Amino acid sequence: MMAGLRPAVQLILLTCLFIRTTTAQDPTCLPPGALGVAEEQVTTTSIRVTFTQNQCGNVNYTISLGPQLCSTGTAFSIPLHCVTLVENFVDRCTSDGALDSPQVDCLGDISADPISQSCRIYQLDPGQIYSLSISSLSAGAKIGSVQLEQNVVTELEVPVNLTAMPSQTSTTSITVGWDAVGVAEEFLITAACQHADCEDKTSNFTWNDCQQDTTHTIRDLTPGAFYSLTVAAESGDKTSAESAAVMEQTDPVPPSNITFDLVNVTSLVVSWEEAAGVHDGYNLSCIQCEGEQGLDISLSRGESTYRYDGLTRG
Repeated sequence: MMAGLRPAVQLILLTCLFIRTTTAQDPTCLPPGALGVAEEQVTTTSIRVTFTQNQCGNVNYTISLGPQLCSTGTAFSIPLHCVTLVENFVDRCTSDGALDSPQVDCLGDISADPISQSCRIYQLDPGQIYSLSISSLSAGAKIGSVQLEQNVVTELEVPVNLTAMPSQTSTTSITVGWDAVGVAEEFLITAACQHADCEDKTSNFTWNDCQQDTTHTIRDLTPGAFYSLTVAAESGDKTSAESAAVMEQTDPVPPSNITFDLVNVTSLVVSWEEAAGVHDGYNLSCIQCEGEQGLDISLSRGESTYRYDGLTRG
């Protein structure tokens, strides 16, 4: 008996497919509604969206994606090819376009009213902000004048290859460079000071058109301080994890207002003002001194005078 039923099942499926391609537009059909994004299923390269469609027997969909970041991005209009599998109460829609463009795979429950479609859109760019719209067609004609529209942001990849550029380091700034993975609206650079008497700094770098070099100078840092540097990518309201950290030290500031006061013919007092920023102390050198006085002398931070004795007259 089972073998005898197969032709009848095949006939039903063929009849359903024929109806989807030839029947005139059903007047009860309405434009798609209740567009939603399953944020917990958004990844770096895919998103899942859901929408509802009033039940009718001859509907296909077009999904449009417009990248909002990078002027070189391509807008896609993706027609879907839908097949109704009556015995499973499923409306299956798949991409009907180039394989190198974003792809779509939808499953709709045709037993529900309204029909609920769940679509996975994949082969997307990480960190891109997409303007997403969905329209439905019945017998080749768009249903209604309203399209569903919503912005969706894919998850961001962590920037890689963060490096400091010592040749461009100054007393109050550090320049870093990194490589972006995918797309980002901007980057957040964090300089975490490794000393108790200086503050952490953050700086935002807007990546214009995704064309600009990914280098940035963090300013208003403390002289002589060590900083742990990281970078994270940002798009819309999403931020990636921080990159691997690198260490760099700003250049120290030398002491100022150095004076020399002669005490007697063989003694001299050197005085100075405290150096700004972070430092461990001072190193004094007397180039023309002889013997022990000619050796480098290390002084702790907070000291601001030193007396040389036993110098050679003249």
